[in-house]
Amino acid sequence: MMDKLTIKQRTNFYTIFLDDCMKRLKSMKDGTAIIITDPPDEVVVNQPEYFLECMRVSAGRMAWIVSDRTLKYANEYQPRPDKIIAWIPPSAQPTSGLLTLKYHPIACWGLHSGAKVATIRDDIEQSVWWSHPGTKPVSLMKKLIALFDNDVLIMDPFMGTGATGVACKELGRSYLGIESDPNYFEIATKRMKDTWMINE
Repeated sequence: MMDKLTIKQRTNFYTIFLDDCMKRLKSMKDGTAIIITDPPDEVVVNQPEYFLECMRVSAGRMAWIVSDRTLKYANEYQPRPDKIIAWIPPSAQPTSGLLTLKYHPIACWGLHSGAKVATIRDDIEQSVWWSHPGTKPVSLMKKLIALFDNDVLIMDPFMGTGATGVACKELGRSYLGIESDPNYFEIATKRMKDTWMINE
């Protein structure tokens, strides 16, 4: 299996790595990218070193999709979030199986001055061909990207199946994604190739 894929288009590039994200984060300079990600609960609760590295690399421009269970931990980080946005997918029910909560907080730092949104109501994606317990809709990721300044690399250190990358392609933004799970990386690779209509 490949461990890296890069596609270049005009002045933009899209790169994904199968790797440990902490190692990649530590190799990056301060202020390299805006970080938009959905970190595992374990990272939010027990591994604040990831938050500190993400803050350094992003120069304080970041959105973390958390949960009602982990929001209190994100709220204790220093600096505290500038804003909490509520993602409320209309069809998500307590027994939906994938997204099990009706309300998903998004902790945000360093939004651009015009970012006034308080809630996002994009629905979960139905009947996708891949399996991931917390897959997020591309439309949601596009709205989060739009809350930050333009012309800056977007990074997702917990890439999962690659929704943030697909959103970047649709918005014409450069993207760097990192995923440590080979199965999810393979799904993200296929989504990337499908988005660019690349044949094997």
